[in-house]
Amino acid sequence: LHVWNGTDYEIDINDIPIGSANNFYPQYFDEMGLSMFNFLYPTSATMEDFEFMWNNDTLRIWDAPFDEIYYYENGDFKSVAKNATSGEFYESIVDKSTGIVQSVFMNQGSGILFYEIKSQTLVDWSVNPGDVLYYKNNEEEFREMKATILGTYSYYANMSELFAPIGLSLPSGQPEHQFFSCVYASFDEWDSNIDTWIYDETKILAIANIYWPISPLQFEYGPPLLMPQGTTSPELSDLFDVYSSVFDVITYSPGHVLLRNSTLDRELNLYFDET
Repeated sequence: LHVWNGTDYEIDINDIPIGSANNFYPQYFDEMGLSMFNFLYPTSATMEDFEFMWNNDTLRIWDAPFDEIYYYENGDFKSVAKNATSGEFYESIVDKSTGIVQSVFMNQGSGILFYEIKSQTLVDWSVNPGDVLYYKNNEEEFREMKATILGTYSYYANMSELFAPIGLSLPSGQPEHQFFSCVYASFDEWDSNIDTWIYDETKILAIANIYWPISPLQFEYGPPLLMPQGTTSPELSDLFDVYSSVFDVITYSPGHVLLRNSTLDRELNLYFDET
């Protein structure tokens, strides 16, 4: 098992089982519980195999912290177990054709555990560690800035908790629990008096996933300087539609989003490279 350190994968644990099964049971389980990392199931496993191993009776026999379990089958095997009293919850989604676990979510007394395969919500960036972006802004006064890419990491967010304080609902079709890919960088400001770059701070340059090419407003990051590769204007609608109470005209065209308040004759333009 290798763990991403921001710029590369480094070894964390050697020789761990990621799947254990036989013709009767799609996973191994004993009095010590499940394997630490159960990422893989047999491709021959059926929904009946899961129901035989885990059902309302076996939950009680194994003294599991759940009293109800449900199964759903389409392109995936989805299992949901919960405790109606304590609120503890478990959800697992497995790809039927490959046996690869797509995601697991657990909410128990010790906190939340959530993992998913990278292709679920994470995105690809056009930058690598060491790349440099130059830009200008005028937040308070004119500043000429340089951002040197340091690396990337993943960030987990409960989106319902983020949206509730501002009285908004999560856009339709989006899951409550999401991972975000973050690009962090070292920022320098140009000092024209001495003709040199002066270190300013290290912080997140961009944060996004497949639902949010630009970070949601609740993250409170600055103006967008970088979006995932291949981002198109319509993909920004969940973000900019929030401004519809301020801008009565919002139009999306290739590489351009226009937000306009026709009453005040004010407008905001975002231009970007869709590649």
